[in-house]
Amino acid sequence: LAELEPRNFYDPEVRAHGAKVKLEGPGVPERVFVAFNDMFTQDLLNIKGGVIDLPTAFSVETSRLTFFQYLIYDANALDVISWRGADHFITVPGATEEDIEHGQFRLSKHQLGVEAFGRATIAGMYFDYALGGVNGNNINTDNNGTKDFVGRLSLTFPIGDVSTTLGGFGYYSGNTLDEVTTTSPSEEDATVAVAYENQLWRAGPDISFTFDGPFYAKLFSQILFARDENPTGFGKAAEWWGGLVQAEGKPLESLIVYARYEWIDGDRFNDTGVSSNGVHGTIGAVDPHLWDAVFGTQYFLYDNFKLYAEYRHGVKDLNPGTSPGVDPADQLDRTEDNAVFGGFRLVF
Repeated sequence: LAELEPRNFYDPEVRAHGAKVKLEGPGVPERVFVAFNDMFTQDLLNIKGGVIDLPTAFSVETSRLTFFQYLIYDANALDVISWRGADHFITVPGATEEDIEHGQFRLSKHQLGVEAFGRATIAGMYFDYALGGVNGNNINTDNNGTKDFVGRLSLTFPIGDVSTTLGGFGYYSGNTLDEVTTTSPSEEDATVAVAYENQLWRAGPDISFTFDGPFYAKLFSQILFARDENPTGFGKAAEWWGGLVQAEGKPLESLIVYARYEWIDGDRFNDTGVSSNGVHGTIGAVDPHLWDAVFGTQYFLYDNFKLYAEYRHGVKDLNPGTSPGVDPADQLDRTEDNAVFGGFRLVF
């Protein structure tokens, strides 16, 4: 199947190429897995393996209501701190610029792996869990010898017409990069590239409220903390935290409206004072802040056919300072994006 992939305002490739949408495919199916359900007893233990979604608090793909991806799940370290694409920092023998971009880890991407999940019901409350191991290389074959670990726990309980869910999510990788990844060589000397790895983790709590009467409405939020130990290859860690708040409701049985606000605040990052084989880092000093607002509506003509329209306004501001060896004109201060999407969805 062809995949429609919008470039986002925080993607450094937008500045390089100006492309907003690209159509790719056919390729590896977005989801294909084998599952064994209700092992030993109903609901408590289920196992699936193949190309799967990560067990994030809110669906990154198949059950996501909105067209535009969640910012905190989709953005990676280079999206947050950089004004340049991944190929500026990473070199892999035989890999093209597109190959390198496709190999960049994102929570929003499907992964190859295995996951155990289940639910226990106690006194009218639901305890849900998911625990898995994945390659961390999206839907590509594994690129290194490490495996990543992901998990989520949540508790759901009703109070009148309101169902409340409290949860927590975590992801850890010992290395998200190809085992033969090196820093991009300098223009003066192609021999200075140095092999490196990038360890990372993501973790944070979430909460949601679902109202069943007198009409359906839902309010949910997630906070996520993130750290990459070595995103640019010069040994400087990048840290940030962010969140999302979304509200949705059905004023009519066939109509749903929704709005979302998201943000990312990054710690100050500067790798220009670090060198490797005589080559200095090129990011800094930056103090990144990203945010966006999404508004949308969907109308169901039939149970399996809907029309929808969505608008997003996004801002990425790196707040660059003065750094030795870096021309301030080369650093992208602020990008702002307005995007509108209209379409339909047919399920059969």
